[in-house]
Parts: sequence; structure tokens; C-alpha cells
Amino acid sequence: MENLLSLAANKIIERIASLRLEKHSKRFIEHNRKKWRGWKVSKPESEILTYVHGNADHLISSSYLVPILAKRHAAEIVAFARGRQGRFFGGLPRPTYEIYRSFNTARFFHVELSPEKGDYARSISQGIKSGIKTKQDVFDISYRGVSIGVAIYESYLQMCRRPTADLEDPRLYDYIDEGIRTAVFWDDYLERHAVRAIVISHDCNIPEDVLARIAYERKIPVYLADCLRLRNADRPYSYATHFTDYRKMFDSFSEEEKEKAVRLAKNQLERRFCGEVAVDMVYSTESAFVRSDDEAPVLRQNDKIKILIATHCFFDNPHGYGGMLFLDFYEWLMHLGEISKQTDYDWYIKTHPNYLPGTMEIITEILDKYPHIQLIPSKVSHHQLVEEGIDFVVTVYGTVGHEYPALGVPVINAGYNPRIAYDFNYHPKSIEEYDNVLLNLDKLHIEMDKQQIYEFYYMQHYYAFIDDLVLESHRKYVQDVGLRSVGGPEMYSYFIDQLTDSRHHQIIDRFSEFVESGRRNYFELRKSLDFG
Repeated sequence: MENLLSLAANKIIERIASLRLEKHSKRFIEHNRKKWRGWKVSKPESEILTYVHGNADHLISSSYLVPILAKRHAAEIVAFARGRQGRFFGGLPRPTYEIYRSFNTARFFHVELSPEKGDYARSISQGIKSGIKTKQDVFDISYRGVSIGVAIYESYLQMCRRPTADLEDPRLYDYIDEGIRTAVFWDDYLERHAVRAIVISHDCNIPEDVLARIAYERKIPVYLADCLRLRNADRPYSYATHFTDYRKMFDSFSEEEKEKAVRLAKNQLERRFCGEVAVDMVYSTESAFVRSDDEAPVLRQNDKIKILIATHCFFDNPHGYGGMLFLDFYEWLMHLGEISKQTDYDWYIKTHPNYLPGTMEIITEILDKYPHIQLIPSKVSHHQLVEEGIDFVVTVYGTVGHEYPALGVPVINAGYNPRIAYDFNYHPKSIEEYDNVLLNLDKLHIEMDKQQIYEFYYMQHYYAFIDDLVLESHRKYVQDVGLRSVGGPEMYSYFIDQLTDSRHHQIIDRFSEFVESGRRNYFELRKSLDFG
């Protein structure tokens, strides 16, 4: 009976979601049909590939980028999906399919192998699986010299909600099969088709990342677009290389611009520290800086060094920036557990207040092995920890890397991160260096220059994102629709409600300029700075 009720509830939820999408996408589809009808290439000589997904933030920007690329290359637009599922293409509802049709998508296909290629992929996969002895072996999987192991590894973590690769889990080997099948498919497809550009939503996980990596080898441009960013990737993690240039970019500003940027950054950080939710972090639904009425002490009162481990989501793209020192966040925490046994510090661990289901069970499992590490309730504010005397914070690349230094507490990272150009964090380049730092914290001194922190904050949250790239203001959109609706179907109506002919042509001009420039990021073409 419970299963029947659950199934009925799910069908109701799906129907409501479908009606929302149908309602909000209608005018957007009509707009596309009207505006892009004359852009259709009559005699295409090549293809522009685009991945089918249902996120409005990406689809609105793709509806401009894809036709522009098609016109530039005299190409037809071809959309692909992961596999056959559901009634409509890619398992997506009809309105999403119609959105792709509305900006001149000529053909749709699924990533499926012919029987002959399927046999070939199975033989390759069987050989790889027979050689898997460690997690590193999974991570290092390649096909014809193209590294695809990270896509397989992270797809498994995300889809199976696992904190690390489990070599005893048959599902891991299913993802190895899928990764190899995908690689075989795209290697063959790109060999036989004149693909001039590829537009995807993310360059992680099997469906998109495997294609992107094979495209990089063939020098085919891979574009990623949303309503805040345009990116042209030519290698894995290439969109993150600008982190190293933040200081040089900031130095190019006028003195007046620098002052305005620092003033804005200081104000935004103060808002965040006051407990305001989602300040320049649209994904955040709870603040880690809200003070409780009953702040019972949580740190031991002694003279020992006190170190806080600030955790990450185990399942969500650990290698998002590349250059991580560990295979995943679980391996990082286990390593810290071993280091903690060699020290006489007080060790603490804390999750973000809005952690995903399954997270606490994994943390508890780790702490069973390292009971001397104390779990701090997720609702405890960072202000309280600073006031009680936390001495150091460790993260892989989290936002605590600029938040805690702004409050006077040094942070040690465990991989390439957005703050890599700055000195207010410590950035070990190897596990050996990382261990040496942690074992000798009494000798570590980090100069936490607040000017650098504010400079970084502006570059990361304002310079690298274009608030009015597509919408009049993406920040205002978030305020107007609420966090839970960001990227949902309401965005189609919001976009159309404020769109004018001049705005439409401005977006075309911006996207066209970016494509012609060959730049890696749209923000490199900035003509004025964003001060909120």
C-alpha cells in the first residue's frame, strides 16, 4: 500500500512539474521560433553538437550560442542524449524537446553503439576491468590515450551516492562499461562527422566530460554557457586556469576601480558574516554564520593547537578544478585521520548546515575509526568557533579559504583552488608537503592581508561572472524568484518578460564577439567592471 501511495505521489509531483514547464516555456519557444527562423542554414556543411538537458539557465544561453555557432560554420544543429529512456527524447518532457527544436535543432540522436562497436567496447572494457586493483587504477583509465577515468570515478560517486570508489561494488564496473562505450562512440562519431563545435552544460561526468576530452584531442572547440558565463574549453579544467591570473588582472584596474572593488567585496563579506543567506552563493540555502541564542561552548579549553576540518559534499565533482591532492574527499578525510594520530592537536570536524542526505552517516563511519576527532554540530556558527579559539582550518578548496582568513584564522588547502594566486592561504603542492605542514603547525605563519582577501573576493564573485550577460541582472533574478526556483522553468518567463529587441541584439552581439575572439572566458572581453 505504501509503495502505491508513493508511486501516486510521485506521479502527481511529475505532473505538476510538467505543467510548470509547459506554462513557462511556451512564450520562450515562440520567441525562439520567431527570432531564429532566418538563421537556419539551408545547405549545412558541418555540425554543431549540443547536449540535451532541462536546466533553463543553460538552455537560454545555449539558445543564443548554438545558432550563432551554426551560422558561423554553415552547420546544422544536432542534439544528443545519453540513452533511450522515457516517452520523449532523452527522457525529457515534450516542452524541453520543443525548446531545442525552436532554435533550429535539425536532428536528435542517442549515444548508442552498433552491435559491432558494442562488441569492441566490451572487449576493451573487460581488459580494463581485469586490471583494476586500486582506486587509482579506476581514476587512471584511458581510451586511446585520452584520460576518462575521472569522469567514470565521479559519475559513480554522484549517481550511486558513494563517498569513494568501492572496488567490491558491481555498479562501479557498470560505470566503467558506460565510460568505455561512450568513448568508443564519440571517437568513432567525431572521426566520421565534420563537427565544428560542441556545446555542453558541464565538463564533468561521463555523458559530457568523455565527449569533451575526446574533442580536446581533436582540437574541436568545446563551449560551456549559462546566464553568467561563456567559456571556451580546450583542455580539462581549462576554465579554471584564470585563478592564477587574478592578481595580475586586478593590478590592471585604475585606482578608483580598485577602491570600488574592495569596498564592494568588504560589504558583501560583512553581509555573509551577519548570517545573510546566499550572498554571492546562489546554491546556498542556509548560512554557516548565524549565531545561536544558546551557544554552548564546543571547543576544549586548553593550550593545544585547535584545527577544524571543513568538509565538502562527498558526491559532487571533487575534481571540479583539477589538481586535487587526493582521489576524493573521503580519501582526504581518511588521510587527515591518520595525520591526526601523529599530533597532539585538538581536531574538530564540521559539515555545512545544508549537507546532503547520507553525508552524516559517512562522517560517523569515519569518526568511528578516529574517535579523537570531535564532530561539531553543523548549526554551530563559524563566529563561535573563531571566538572560542580555533587556530587553523583545513579544506580542499572551499569558501572557508577566504572566510576564515577574513576573520583572522589561517587556512590550508589540499589542491588547486580559486585563491591559488594569493598568500592569505597555504597551498601545498604535494601530499608530502601537505603532511609536513600539518605536522608542524607551530612553525607555520601565514600573512592574512585583508586587502588581498577583498581583492580575491571581487575577482571571484564579480569580475569572473557577468551579471547582465543575458538577464538584466542575474542577482535580481535570484532575489525575485527565490533560491529554489533558480534554473527552473520560471526562468523562461522571467527572461521573456524583460526581453526587448535591443536586448536580444545585444546578447547576439556579445555572444558573437566572444566566439570570434577565441578567448577562453567571456569576462576577458570586459569593457567595464561590475560593482553590484
